[in-house]
Amino acid sequence: MRWIGQHIVDLVSRFRSDVYLDDVSTGTIASGGNLGLDSNNKIVKATEATGDITGVSIQTDTGAGGVGTVTSGDAAFRILGGNGIGVTNSTTTVTVDYRPTLIKILPFNFMSNEEGGLNKSHQFVDNGTVGVRATSNASELYAFVEIPEGMRATSVIIYGSDTGNAVHVYLMDVNANTGLTASDGSGTNITDSGGCVVGTQCDITDTASTATNFLAIEVEISDYANDIVYGGQVTIEAVS
Repeated sequence: MRWIGQHIVDLVSRFRSDVYLDDVSTGTIASGGNLGLDSNNKIVKATEATGDITGVSIQTDTGAGGVGTVTSGDAAFRILGGNGIGVTNSTTTVTVDYRPTLIKILPFNFMSNEEGGLNKSHQFVDNGTVGVRATSNASELYAFVEIPEGMRATSVIIYGSDTGNAVHVYLMDVNANTGLTASDGSGTNITDSGGCVVGTQCDITDTASTATNFLAIEVEISDYANDIVYGGQVTIEAVS
C-alpha cells in the first residue's frame, strides 16, 4: 500500500523496528527532552547524562601550602579559623570574618580627670621612662574604649611603671550621665571584686557591645612625677 499526501494517525502507533525520518528540519529539543536523530536521521533515545564530578581542588589566594585535591569519594575539605578568625557555613556557603581578640590602649587614649585642678593636664614623657603621666597626685588617668559590635569585653590590663597603682573598669553609655560606682564589682564598676592593679590581668564582668556602651578605665596615681602609664589591652571575644 502506498500513501500519497499527508497521512494522519489518531491512534497510538507502535513500530517494531527502527524509524528513519527524511528531510527533518533542525531545531532545539525542548528542555527535559531526550529523543533525537543520529547521523542517519534515525530516531534514537539519548543516553541520560548521569556524569559525576571527577575531582575537586582547593587553594588559598596566596597559594601557600599548595593545592589540595580529592579525585574519589567524598571531598571533605575543612576550612579552619585561627586566632581572631571566625568561620561559619550554611550548606555550600562558607563565611570567614576577622574577629580581633585584643584592643590596644595607646598613650593618647588616656586623659586626666578634673580632680587635679582646672589647669592640670597630662603629659607624654618621651625620655627616661616613656609614657603618660598625670600632673597632680589628686588626678587619675582615664582611657575610654569602644567594644566592637558582635563582641564582648572580658578583661583589661594596664601597663605602667608602678604596679601598685589601682585600676578600675566602669561601664558607661554615650547617651546617659552615668555615675562611677566606687566599689569594685557593684553598680557601674565592672572590675572584679578582688580589685586590680597595673601590670596584672584584670577580670571584668563580661560585657557585650550595645549601640551605646563603652568602657571607662581608671588608673589611680600616687606619685605623679614617677607613675608612668605605657598603655594597655582589652581582651574581647565573639558573642556566640
